Amino acid sequence: MDRCLSALETGRAARGTPLAAHNAGPMGTPQTLLAAASSPEVRRLSIVDCTGMVHYDNTRSSNGEWTRPERAVAVLTELRSRPGDSAGRLARVDSLAVRAEMLKAVPLVHEGIAHARRLAGTRPVRSKADVLGQIAERSKRWGQTGQPGLE
Repeated sequence: MDRCLSALETGRAARGTPLAAHNAGPMGTPQTLLAAASSPEVRRLSIVDCTGMVHYDNTRSSNGEWTRPERAVAVLTELRSRPGDSAGRLARVDSLAVRAEMLKAVPLVHEGIAHARRLAGTRPVRSKADVLGQIAERSKRWGQTGQPGLE
């Protein structure tokens, strides 16, 4: 939803992310960070959350070495292990709803936000690592049955 609304806010075509790509992104992030860290062409590596808080930031010196020990994947793993915040989830959904209303988004966007609100209010607080594990399991089942199996 955020991607769709961000596009509308900047006058670009609003697109959703296909479910497979949505699920593959977080699952592939550790490998992407490892590849980026090992590439000499990458001069800076940062981890920033959706609120803009920087959790990790490292740059290469003039000799091509990282200025601090490289630990992007470790930081990501630590962040994903933290328990979720149900008040934060609901506040994020409320923020999406306000943006969608201001943009006069199509009904499908509002339906998606309403669904997100139901999920945010009824799901137990879990760590992101737990959620990613569940996504992986459900994606595996989906591949076997052809049915999403996502609630």
